Amino acid sequence: MSEEVEELLQALDRVERYIRYMDMRASGDTYVAWGLAVAAGSFLTFLFSLLAPLLGTLTGPAIGISWFILMALAIFVSGGRARRLWALMLVGRSPEERARLRRSWRIRWTLAAIAWAGVLGAWGYLGFCLLGGFYSPGPLWSLYLACVGLGNALTYLIGSKEERRREREMLVVAASLLACSPLPLLLALLGLAWASFIVAVMAVVASYLWAGLSFYGKAEAILAGEPEG
Repeated sequence: MSEEVEELLQALDRVERYIRYMDMRASGDTYVAWGLAVAAGSFLTFLFSLLAPLLGTLTGPAIGISWFILMALAIFVSGGRARRLWALMLVGRSPEERARLRRSWRIRWTLAAIAWAGVLGAWGYLGFCLLGGFYSPGPLWSLYLACVGLGNALTYLIGSKEERRREREMLVVAASLLACSPLPLLLALLGLAWASFIVAVMAVVASYLWAGLSFYGKAEAILAGEPEG
């Protein structure tokens, strides 16, 4: 009987470990997907800008459509594993517990969506309506880094205590982007306004890919049975 109990406990431990593995993989997918989307979108923006004499009035719509497609792909990729994780976490729970978890996830997801809509909306309004948009690249891209960093910080704070303990990479990304935010403005003041956009994109892509790879490493360590740090 004791052997059966021990086997059952081991099986439960493997299931819980796999759920934590899926959690880390989902976080990694989110950061890698958005990092690659920003990299690809920035490249296409630069490419379409070079082709502006040929595209004429189609340049703006081409850039907008490419960003829309890339953002949709990032949302699809980052949400796919998360949906599978949520379904797995609901298995074997009572109807009341499932309802409580769904309500908790819905509230946190809504708050995160509001936070990101707020910071990106603030960047769009302040950057393009008050700071001159692309005619003032230094302030525009400094504000962009500050807003993306703030979005990561708010997402981190919205998470549960356990999520904040496991996902400190989010806080590192936020601190890194906020620390880098003065660089585009400094470059513009030094007469290197053209470099402001490049530095902002590189900061976001590098920090997001670092976070994604760090989450992937944690996921593999969990699956291998190593202590979680």
